[in-house]
Amino acid sequence: EIIVFTLTGQVKIKIAKGTQNGKIIRLKEKGMPVYERLDAYGDLYIQLHVQIPDKLTEKQNELFEQLKTTL
Repeated sequence: EIIVFTLTGQVKIKIAKGTQNGKIIRLKEKGMPVYERLDAYGDLYIQLHVQIPDKLTEKQNELFEQLKTTL
């Protein structure tokens, strides 16, 4: 789960397992106000960016090697 800050407040989003880098999620009616329409909002689009660690411990490297052999 992540928390996203919108114009109308915070929204908690559940990220599914296996979500790929660059995936775009749409939050209905959480974007900018619609011109000349009261209480109407556009959609907010969020693009996910996965951060991959560049420094791993020896144990973490071993675990990734084990994972690689199972694929």
